[in-house]
Amino acid sequence: MKGGDGGIRLTAEEGNRLLLEMPSKYLELFEAMASGKEKPEHFRLHWREAPDLTKRALLGDFELLISHFERGGALTDQERRTLAKIARGKLPRMGRPPQTKTETRNRDIVRFVKILKAYGGKRVVDVAAKKFEVDHSYIPKLEKNNQTPQ
Repeated sequence: MKGGDGGIRLTAEEGNRLLLEMPSKYLELFEAMASGKEKPEHFRLHWREAPDLTKRALLGDFELLISHFERGGALTDQERRTLAKIARGKLPRMGRPPQTKTETRNRDIVRFVKILKAYGGKRVVDVAAKKFEVDHSYIPKLEKNNQTPQ
């Protein structure tokens, strides 16, 4: 692990390669959580990529694009054309994809577990289950399905 430039870089090569870059202010918090001194509910993951609104709409999840439009967000030409197709009923829902919030939460759970394991935390599954309010058996399934952080 290296510190410098106000950040931390962590590389772990156990099975899968994990490279994590984050602000150094999180180091003490992670160490406290891994050792059990800090409760996990005091931590919130803040690094997330914004979802591609057009891609989600084309998969059948219109809500993100419609909400963005309702809030008055700037639209690209592609987003505008996609909204027009939705309004005219020419873009059918293609099955029911997992909701974006669920996907994001699942990625957050996997990242959280991998970070705690990299720090040598004990009872990582219990800590993650409590923090995210999910069943213990759900976390290994998420880890298996999400081998690489997204």
